[in-house]
Amino acid sequence: MFFITFFFGVFGVHHFLRRHYGLGVLYFFTAGLIGIGWLVDTVRAFIAMFKTSDEPRGGGRRCRQCGRRIEPRRNSTLCAHCEEKMEQEYLQISKHFTRVIDEVEKGQPHLEGYLRRFDILNKDVEQMWDLAQDIDVEPPFHQRDLRQAMDRKFVEAVSMRISMALEKSQITMDVTKLRQELMDLTEELIDCKYHFPKYAELIAPMIEKTKETLNKI
Repeated sequence: MFFITFFFGVFGVHHFLRRHYGLGVLYFFTAGLIGIGWLVDTVRAFIAMFKTSDEPRGGGRRCRQCGRRIEPRRNSTLCAHCEEKMEQEYLQISKHFTRVIDEVEKGQPHLEGYLRRFDILNKDVEQMWDLAQDIDVEPPFHQRDLRQAMDRKFVEAVSMRISMALEKSQITMDVTKLRQELMDLTEELIDCKYHFPKYAELIAPMIEKTKETLNKI
């Protein structure tokens, strides 16, 4: 690892090899933190090289995360310390994921609230899938299934807003207020489409549905 760090560390290659992708990207775009980070990592790799050579040579695998020796009876590419750390991280993300799901299920006062939480859930699932490959667990959602569930929830939220406005107008007989509520909903959807372009395909039909309802009044 010393030679890789020495020759290519300024581009963050040693961090990419250790799957520290965030640091790798940071080193790549800052030339190894303006050379300071690269120099520190090179010295550490140089010292580690001699420490490793002083250890008794023999069989045994090393943890691909931290480089520690793995106990022979462990059927894993991770040492117990790293595996436990990843399991704790996975558990924390799972709890956060569950909490955000509960917030979505309870409903949001504004449609942007749904889309912001959709972004958070997508990020959580990506992190859980990355960790799941290391600690051999099955995440609660595939990203495809999560996106379908989120799309349904958003459509339900918009449809509910339209239905509530129509029901309210039938009670109050206030058509002017109904038109205003539907116009506000249309503007809110247009703002969502502008601020969350990745969900444009989901939002566009809802805008048309709201306009269609408005035109029928």
